[in-house]
Amino acid sequence: MKILMISNLYPPYYNGGYELACRNYSEGLEKRNNQVVILTSQYGVNKPVIDGNIHRLLKLNPLGALNYRPLRVNPFRIRIRYKQLKWSLFTRQNYDITLKVIKSVNPDIICAWNMEEIGVMPLLASNKMGIPTVVYVQDYWLSSLQDTLLLEPGMLKRRFHLVMEGLSDFNQLGLKHLIMVSKSLQRHYVEKGFAEDIMSVIENGIPEKLIVDAAKKNPASGDDGVIKLLYVGRLVQEKGIQIAVRAMDILVNKFNIHNISLDIVGDGLLKNVTPIKELTTALNLDHHVHFFGRMDYDKVIEEYDRHFAVLVPSLWDEPFGLTILEAMARGIPVIASDRGNSPDMIDNGQTGFIVPAENPEAYALVIKKLMEDQGLYQKIWAHALQEVQNRYRFNLVLDKIIKTFSAILRP
Repeated sequence: MKILMISNLYPPYYNGGYELACRNYSEGLEKRNNQVVILTSQYGVNKPVIDGNIHRLLKLNPLGALNYRPLRVNPFRIRIRYKQLKWSLFTRQNYDITLKVIKSVNPDIICAWNMEEIGVMPLLASNKMGIPTVVYVQDYWLSSLQDTLLLEPGMLKRRFHLVMEGLSDFNQLGLKHLIMVSKSLQRHYVEKGFAEDIMSVIENGIPEKLIVDAAKKNPASGDDGVIKLLYVGRLVQEKGIQIAVRAMDILVNKFNIHNISLDIVGDGLLKNVTPIKELTTALNLDHHVHFFGRMDYDKVIEEYDRHFAVLVPSLWDEPFGLTILEAMARGIPVIASDRGNSPDMIDNGQTGFIVPAENPEAYALVIKKLMEDQGLYQKIWAHALQEVQNRYRFNLVLDKIIKTFSAILRP
């Protein structure tokens, strides 16, 4: 197959795990004797660049992350209006760029990986050329776009957003094939009115090289016998980092467990980070909670191996939960909230733990239990590793993607 992958970002310029997954799958497809061409934005290079099979040509939205929400800016702010006009022009340019690449590459199939900040005009270009197109849905951007374009109560605002996106109607996208990365995400889109019969569920996988050998797994405690807990993610309220800090307060100040620490890996806006640090200080946890900022991906993988357990205290519906998968693959027990896809990924009490969101004491009690019961601890990480081997190995997921693409081409 000749495959054109379209993504807003592509490594080495990326924001998170989704773009890394795009690279992994693209390279994996090539190793299976498929030809893959990447069309992505100019992010990181700030000019049109073609490097081998990677075309960094698309324009990014000058307004920043679209989020496809109703306009909340002052309509008289000239600077904002100028950027909106600029983006309206960029979307048309992205249509022309995509059309030109499609004609040059002549792909058998197109996979739209992530369209945020590059707009949806590349989908219209693929429709015009009659190329079978799969939209790989990994979060809520598509349903949010639908809400804005169809459900915005103000007719003028709806028309404004349609013009901004270069559309006359949401249905103009002509969506025929959607790949959902989780069952919970599929349920969300079905509830939003998307046709279930155009969806396939293919969960994300993890490269085999990142799955730890159970026989070589290191001891759980850190240096000097300190039990080290880990949080990996953006520092925003919906990720629930404040719940993890409050769980530490219970462990240290209520249960009197002082040989314990929480390492926080990730960054965020100052307005989000400052309250978390202030809470840490107010609870007298400065010696127990450490902020490490953003790390390179390889370094994050190493951090899993140094920790006793990973906390995923999300307050929103995580579409998949890449941190959960990475921790399970490294043989580290995960304690996650009951939001989003976490309950579908974790068999509670067998491959990890699911606790009620916004309940820091529930996290603290599970951590205390794991500290006191080494047999349980070993059972959890061993079962989690086996689950990764059986369900999430990269090559298993790649098989499903190829099978889905082939079925689309040969219905």
